[in-house]
Amino acid sequence: MHEFTWWDTEKPIILVSPDNNSVIKPNTVIDFDIKDDNLRNATCSINNGNVTSFSSPYDISTEGWADGTYSIMIYAEDWGRNKVSKTFIFIVDSIPPTISVTGVADNAYYNADVNFLIEVIDANPYTLSGELNNVSFDPNATISVIAEKNYVLFVQATDKAGNTAEKTIVFTIDKTKPILSDISPATGTKTADSMITVSGKTETDAVVKINGINVLVSSDGTFSKEITLVKGDNTITITATDQAGNTNTQTITVTKTEEKEKKGFIPGFESLTILMILVAAILLRRKRLK
Repeated sequence: MHEFTWWDTEKPIILVSPDNNSVIKPNTVIDFDIKDDNLRNATCSINNGNVTSFSSPYDISTEGWADGTYSIMIYAEDWGRNKVSKTFIFIVDSIPPTISVTGVADNAYYNADVNFLIEVIDANPYTLSGELNNVSFDPNATISVIAEKNYVLFVQATDKAGNTAEKTIVFTIDKTKPILSDISPATGTKTADSMITVSGKTETDAVVKINGINVLVSSDGTFSKEITLVKGDNTITITATDQAGNTNTQTITVTKTEEKEKKGFIPGFESLTILMILVAAILLRRKRLK
């Protein structure tokens, strides 16, 4: 005659991993165990679907499961006709968090202090961490940055299922105007020429304009452009603007004078010569007539 032990209905069906009511990734294996030496049969069903046989090692694969909530019911019966069932809940989540950063943009330059804020969107709870130039900060606060330098912002968010998202933003704070040196010609220059070459030097990444017209900047920062002069004073404005929007402006004045007179030429000489020729011709004609 066989002797059977009556189950404590809370103990025979054990969830080994992961925890009940946990958020899991797809393809996670849910591991159960059934503790009874006289087990007659065990079954399981998912979301109240078909009941299927459940045998050792009592694992359920979530491969191919779509995101959502799943209810798993495990049923067990021993040879003594003792029966027990338990229901477990799991949430499948395959979508990593979405990280957004407001206040700074990747590869951007700023000529003033910046304030940035990190926001994370995810259906399930998450953990969030942040570093600015390898120094940790509170990612849930608005962060102010004021020093002039290059920055690397790194943010990482991990949801309850273990899905991870990362975001890196590189930006620069630059509040200093670009250099604008070696300007030629000097202000106050006078010339009779109708054209003059304006040149100078600035930062290699600056945008230079002379009288509002873009001028090419060479790899060494030098630039030059020919400017047409009009009679009198000519105001020439040179601007250099860096990537952060800082602008340096210099203005020079060049005066265009009258064209140079030809050497050896006496004013009115041509008219006097013509007059003398005419007089000589008249006198010669009178002499012949006598």
